[in-house]
Amino acid sequence: MAQDKIFPPEIIECSVENYFNKQHSKSNIIYLVTILFVFAFLVLLPIIKVDISTQSRCILLSR
Repeated sequence: MAQDKIFPPEIIECSVENYFNKQHSKSNIIYLVTILFVFAFLVLLPIIKVDISTQSRCILLSR
């Protein structure tokens, strides 16, 4: 039993659903890259160490 198509392919190409499907794939790539960057940052956070030092002049006041 063959499936009958409701809309011809010409109409489907110009539909909102088709446009959303094409745009969704691009935004999906951006989403995956962002998630991978955040995950890599969280994994590297305990590994990367930065030395922090402060220096100031000591002023002693006597009363």
